[in-house]
Amino acid sequence: MRLPIVCGSIRPPRWPGAAIYRVRPLLDLPLLKGDEPVSAFRAAAFARPWLGGMTVWCSASGAGFEAVSDISEPATMGELSGALFAGPTGRWDEINEIWVTLYGGNLSARADLDALAGANAAAVLCDDGSREVMQFAQAELVGTNAWRLSRLLRAQGGTEESMTAGASVGAAFVLLDTGLPLIDVGWDRLSLPLSWRVVPTDRAIDDDAATSLQFAVDGVALRPFSPVHVRVRRETSGDVTLSWIRRTRLGGDGWEQVEVPLGEDAEAYELEILASAGGTVLRTLSLTSPEANYAAADQIADFGVLPNEISLSLTQISAHVGRGSARRATVHVWYSETGPTPD
Repeated sequence: MRLPIVCGSIRPPRWPGAAIYRVRPLLDLPLLKGDEPVSAFRAAAFARPWLGGMTVWCSASGAGFEAVSDISEPATMGELSGALFAGPTGRWDEINEIWVTLYGGNLSARADLDALAGANAAAVLCDDGSREVMQFAQAELVGTNAWRLSRLLRAQGGTEESMTAGASVGAAFVLLDTGLPLIDVGWDRLSLPLSWRVVPTDRAIDDDAATSLQFAVDGVALRPFSPVHVRVRRETSGDVTLSWIRRTRLGGDGWEQVEVPLGEDAEAYELEILASAGGTVLRTLSLTSPEANYAAADQIADFGVLPNEISLSLTQISAHVGRGSARRATVHVWYSETGPTPD
């Protein structure tokens, strides 16, 4: 899956009197609350001393910039001081910890219920250029601006693929709090590379303190989450029935719901049958419901035998951005009388 990264370089500003000045790549992230514009991104900046705020300017051509937003307070941000590895999803990760050194500011522990309600969300830049959104319940100051974060909720907002890529020492860390303004580029500018300037408020667009970036909002908030609980069952005919449960990026938190909202214009999936885990695609099925039939004759054509396990890649499809996040798995084929086992 391609996730947006900053394209082009950041021109380091000369800011007399600023001990630390950082403008992080603009953040194209999944929906956090569910009510954000899907064509919006978040902007983060930090300086010490903070000189009252920053203005974000935008241009389609690199000339004729217009001011589109203000950053009124410094972001709580820094860099990882220890590598971060993949962990469990859908439950607390009590094995991994986030070791981060902040440029300034503070973090705090929150009750489990607060974290489950959305508190202490952060984005970490992963080794593939995408960002994992995660949350933490425990925060411990272990040195000057150095923090150890634990009791984690990983891969929030459908960012499992980013989590799998991992994050190295020095990776950017940004706390996703109210200090990050949402900037909506509009549907007509999705995937369009735009020129951006972040400038201290009341300074000229070409001031030495300006930071220049090229950035396209690809609409991560529109990308469907990966399906879960893939089951593979062999019928008496030799055919295989594959089934799964879809997730939603919109309105899926209510426990009383019989089924979560679709969140897309229409229900659609693409299922790839692979030669092996991460191997060649042997067959692609386009589907309109969370179930597929893999005929015995097709299995023999693909593998030469009826396989005992099947490696696959499964995505839900968006009418706007195409394939969503992929569920990749190698699943044992169970016979009908023994009952299927989820991945």
